[in-house]
This record gives sequence, structure tokens and C-alpha cells, in this order.
Amino acid sequence: MTTLKGDSNNAAVPAVTGINTAAQGVGVSATSEQGIAVRAVAKKDTGVFTTSDTGIGLDARSTTNLGVHASSEQGIAVRAAANKDTAVFATSNTGIGLDARSTTNLGIHASSEQGIAIRAAANKDTAVFATSNTGIGLDARSTTNLGINASSEQSIAIRAAAKKDTGVFTTSNTGIGLDARSTTNLGVNASSEQGIAVRATANKDTAVFATSNTGIGLDARSTTNLGVNASSEQGIAVRATATKDTAVFATSNTGIGLDARSEKGIGVFGRGGTFAGFFEGVVMVTDDIQLQNADCAEEFDVLAVAEADPGTVMVIESEGTLRQCTEAYDRRVAGVISGAGAFKPGLVLGKQYGRTDRRPIALVGRVYCKVDADLGPIQIGDLLTTSSTPGHAMRASDSSKAFGAVLGKAMRALESGRGLIPILVALQ
Repeated sequence: MTTLKGDSNNAAVPAVTGINTAAQGVGVSATSEQGIAVRAVAKKDTGVFTTSDTGIGLDARSTTNLGVHASSEQGIAVRAAANKDTAVFATSNTGIGLDARSTTNLGIHASSEQGIAIRAAANKDTAVFATSNTGIGLDARSTTNLGINASSEQSIAIRAAAKKDTGVFTTSNTGIGLDARSTTNLGVNASSEQGIAVRATANKDTAVFATSNTGIGLDARSTTNLGVNASSEQGIAVRATATKDTAVFATSNTGIGLDARSEKGIGVFGRGGTFAGFFEGVVMVTDDIQLQNADCAEEFDVLAVAEADPGTVMVIESEGTLRQCTEAYDRRVAGVISGAGAFKPGLVLGKQYGRTDRRPIALVGRVYCKVDADLGPIQIGDLLTTSSTPGHAMRASDSSKAFGAVLGKAMRALESGRGLIPILVALQ
């Protein structure tokens, strides 16, 4: 097969044109085993421009080098559009799948109405690398499918940088806006000096989905604007997972580090084996804080830890430590150990992880409490105080002794015997 080469000095005449009129035919297909599949350079316009109505807009594959390498000084490095399939498809086994750079415009602009805007894969290097000095680094849009799908086994799935605009901009109406996965490195690495690092929107699915087994799922940084801006009307704004590192890492010097919004779903969802979220600094909330559990508790050092189980009535011992009660009408009463029955603490103050000699004491709210009704039947609304039965409360029948020794009100009756009943903690 002969080599295809073309030269032109006429603006109206392209150097190389490829047309295929056959059904499902390809206009241009490029592959290379050890070199770059497609290399294009433009100073004032688009480096690579390709469109397809029913097939892939740009398909470039390389075994040991770059799949696509394109650059433009004043125009778009790569512009690709497809109606019913992938706009840009680039793969490389040992090099970068897609490398597009522009000095004053878009690094990559890709769109697809019914297919994936950009699909790129690399085994040992970056799947997508896009930069721009004054424009958007990576712009990918799809009407009914994925905006960007990028994967890398040993390197970064997506790396995008912009100085004065958005690092990564991607939208999808019915699919995922941004899907980036890496086995041993970063899922997404995006930066912008004066713009947004990552901006992604989706109407009916996840705006940003990034995973990594051993690296950071999503790393987005901006110097003077948003680190991550993600929105979804009916799906999750940001979903990120990482096996051995940070799922989402976002920084900004003067703007918001992470901005995630959803009209009908969850703006930010966090789940962790130790912490679902960690905040270093002041946290401001402009609306309600809704806690699913029952009481407000505070951790205290306790004596005789084996006897201090949930529901036990505790009193103050020397130097601020607590022990279970053993006397009736004890004014040293401190509260009830939280966590018995169906009630769990909604808020725990003074938590010290790793300490086994501390217990959360319910100070306000509902808690299950050990009571002894053999010392007097208990009715709903009765004031409760300490008793001579270790760790148990009883009805405060002697008002002259009750002042300063009441720990709460009974919310359930108990005619006789010992047991756990729900009470409303109210020290007085």
C-alpha cells in the first residue's frame, strides 16, 4: 500500500482529504505499532478536525507511542464530532492515548449526540492529556451517552491543565459526565490557575465518576477559582472511589475547593471505614443539621470499665472520672451511658479514638436507662434519680431529696422488677 502525503499552499485546498461513501466506512483510520498514529500541528486554526454522522469521528491507535498528538498555537488542537458513535477514540499500550495542546484556545473539543464524546485508554501512560494557556483544556459533551470515558492501568486516566479557563469541562444529558479510572495512579488530575479545574454536569446520571486502586481518584486544583464544580439534576454530582489513597482531593487558593450540587439527589456523599468526612477548620452550615440518632453525649473517663455498659447510670467520682451509681438521690449524678436499646448517640463530644476506658454519657435527649421498679413503680412522666441498686435509676418519690439529683423523666412505665426503659435526660 502506498504512503499518503499531501501539500497545499491554498487556504481553500486541504493538504489531505479522505472520503468514504460506503455504509459504515471510515474517512481516516490511523494506526502505528511503534510511532505516533496521528500528529497534527496548526498555528492559527484547528490541529485535527473530524466529523462523522454514524461512525467514529477520530480513531487512532498506537502500540508503543502516542495515539493522537495535536497542537495549535491560536486554534483548537483537536475538534471532533459524531452523531451516533464516539467522537474521539484513542488508545496506546505504552504511550499517551490522546495528547492535545493549545496556547490560546481549546486543547480538546469533542461532542457526540448519541455516543461517547471521548473514549481513550492507555496501559502504561496517560489516557488523555490536554492543556491550554487561555482556553479550556478539555471540553467533551454528549447528549445521550458519556462525556468522557478514560482509563489507564499504570498511569493517569485524565490529565488536563488550563491557565485562564477550565481544566476539564464535560456535560452529558442522560449519561455520566466524566468517567475516569486508573488501576495504579490518578483517576483525574486537573489544574487551572485562573479558572475552574473540573466542571462537569449531568442531567440524569453522575456528573463526575473517578476511581483509582492505588492513587487519588480525583485531584483538582485551582489557584484563583473553583477546584471542582459538579452538578446533576437527577443523579449524583460527584462519585469517587479510591482503594489506597484519597478519593477526592481538591484545592483552591482563593475560591471554593469543591462545589457539588444536585437538584434531586445528594450533593456530596461520603462513606468511610473510619470517617465519612474530615474537616480541618471552621465548618459553616446555613440550614438545618439533621442527625438520625437520639441523644447528645460526651465522652468521660470511667472507672470499672467492665461494669460500665450502655444504660448504666453514672455519677462523678474524684478528678472528673465517672463510676456507676450506688446511692439513692446522689447529687453527683452525671447521666446515662449512651447506646442501649434502639437509641444511639447523634452527637458525641470529646471523642478520643483508641481509648478503651472512656464512655459516651448522654447529657440531653432520649436514651435507654436501667431502672429498678422494685423500689417503687414507675409511670410515664415520673422524675428519676439514682438508686442504691448499682447503675440503676428509680422513681424520685421524695421531693425534698430529689433537688439536684434528678437525671430525667420516664417515657415508659414499669410496675415492678428491673429493666431498660426510654427516658428523656434532663439533669436538675
